[in-house]
Amino acid sequence: MKKKFELPEIDYKIVADLVVPVIGPFIQAGIWYGFSKIDKKAALMNKLIAVGEVIPAIDLGLPKGVTLAALYDTVDDTLELLQSFIKSIKEIPSSVEEAVDKFIAAVKPSSFEERVNQLVDDPTERTKILSDYQDCLSGYHRDIPALAKNDITKNTYIASCMAQKGYAAAALKEILGIG
Repeated sequence: MKKKFELPEIDYKIVADLVVPVIGPFIQAGIWYGFSKIDKKAALMNKLIAVGEVIPAIDLGLPKGVTLAALYDTVDDTLELLQSFIKSIKEIPSSVEEAVDKFIAAVKPSSFEERVNQLVDDPTERTKILSDYQDCLSGYHRDIPALAKNDITKNTYIASCMAQKGYAAAALKEILGIG
């Protein structure tokens, strides 16, 4: 006779007390990020939040999720602000300034054109890839409604368009910087 497998009793209140503080900020971030993509005023608020949170003397007292989403949304602007803030400090060691510049160069995403120039040696092929990419990008702006425009739909549309033009999936992942 087989033994019946019994699940142990789990106190889900304890699990929730442990899990909610960890995933709560990410849920807040997702909601705020989505809202800021829909509402232009919220997108502008992201820039103000990012400016306020980069400067150590300012604490806005916002929920962690909102701050996370604002910094994620405006990462390029935030990095530039941090760089200019550090350069404005009079007595900062050059090693710190170099470390920040190196960090920003490593974190800042490269443009499509920069990646193509790094990966493709033949100038004729490079020109064709850039032309096809611009064609796909203009199709994205023409075909996708404004409410649905984001990095995910953009990368999906462009990858699909480039694949239809005959580019291999592995090359697309490397050149587009996805996957």
